[in-house]
Amino acid sequence: MTWFQRNKSKIIICSLAFPPLLVSVISTIHVVTFFQLTNYFWLAFVLAIAFEVGTLSSLAALTIVKHISEYSLWAIFILLTGMQIMGNIYFSYNYVSEMVKVNPDFIRNWNELFDMTNEKIEYTKRLLSIISGGVLPIVSLAFTHLLVGYVNKIDEIKDTKLFNNDIIITPEDKKEIDKILAEPDGEKYIEYTK
Repeated sequence: MTWFQRNKSKIIICSLAFPPLLVSVISTIHVVTFFQLTNYFWLAFVLAIAFEVGTLSSLAALTIVKHISEYSLWAIFILLTGMQIMGNIYFSYNYVSEMVKVNPDFIRNWNELFDMTNEKIEYTKRLLSIISGGVLPIVSLAFTHLLVGYVNKIDEIKDTKLFNNDIIITPEDKKEIDKILAEPDGEKYIEYTK
């Protein structure tokens, strides 16, 4: 068995966990700028972290917890995700606005690419900000959902094993045992091996 085969599950979990973690850091930085509109920097920083953790944990809870009201979880999830999207869009718009001041041709290629050369600069900045900032939380949450689903599937596979006196009996072993028990001398065979 190769190293990859032995660690396949861990590699998949890490590859699914890495994008949301990375995007969460970037999104937190973006949302800090948004929260600074109404808060001191340190409060904005704490709020940004709380919103990131809250969004990821509410998605995880929606996926795995069965005993909590789904309506309240969905409400929290939608509210926090909406705030994240708004914060990312604000940061992106602010960044594009600053870059256009420094270099007026900053978004010229974007306008040419999408044949928007006749559009007002505000429209272009707004559209670019929505596309680049609004997608970040959605990508992060999609990867988080995939990760939680994969981990749940692993747990489900582990739960299908039957435990008998600390001996793990896989579903394949159970079928073999049932086949032996179905034979005329099967009961005697099982009693003899105890």
